[in-house]
Amino acid sequence: MEFTQEQKLYAEIVQKAWEDENFKKELVANPIEAIEKLTGKKLNLCQGNGKPFQANSFFKDEGKYLGGGAKITFSLPINNNYAKGNLAKSKIAISDQQVFNENLKRNIELNISIALNNLENTISALEQSKLSLDSYREAFENEQLKFKTGLTTLLNVILFQERLTSAELEYLKSQQSFASAIINLRHETGTLVEGDENGYLVRKENYYTIPK
Repeated sequence: MEFTQEQKLYAEIVQKAWEDENFKKELVANPIEAIEKLTGKKLNLCQGNGKPFQANSFFKDEGKYLGGGAKITFSLPINNNYAKGNLAKSKIAISDQQVFNENLKRNIELNISIALNNLENTISALEQSKLSLDSYREAFENEQLKFKTGLTTLLNVILFQERLTSAELEYLKSQQSFASAIINLRHETGTLVEGDENGYLVRKENYYTIPK
C-alpha cells in the first residue's frame, strides 16, 4: 500500500519532532510556522468559511481557501510529564497493594495465633474435665459398694450420682468446645474445605483432627 503525500508529510513531521528537540519546541509553540519552515510550503488553517483559525485541518493556499482538507493530529509528550504521571500512579498503586497485602498477612497470622491459643485452652479444659469425670465415676462406684455393704446411705449415693452427671455434662461441653476450636483453626488456615476437579467437600475427620 502506497502512502499519500499527506501521510508522508505527517510521518516526516513526527520523525523530525522526535529527532530534533528544537523543532519539537517550535512545533509546540507555533505548529504552523514550524511545519512551513520544515516543508517550505505555505499552510493555512481555516474553519471552512474563509476565516483562518487554529484547528486540526490543513488547507492549501492557491489564491483562495478551499472547502476541503485533511485532519492531522499530533500527540507529542511535553517533557514526558504524562508518562511520568502514569509511572507515579503505578508506583503508588503498587505501594498501596503491598501495604494491603502486609496488613492481610498480619491479620491472618493474628487470627491463626488466636485460634491456636483457643485450641490449647480447650485441650487443657478437656483434659481437666476428663480427670474430674474419672474421679467422680470412681467415687460413685465406691459409694455404690459402700451402700451395698451398709456403710453409707441412699442419699449419699444419689448425691455422688448427681456429681457424676454434672461431670459428664462438663466433659461433653469441653468436647464441644474442642471441636469448635478445631473447626475455627481449620477455617483460619484454609484446611476445612477441600477442593478438586469434582468440586468442594468437607471430610468428617476435619471436624475432630488438628491440621498439620
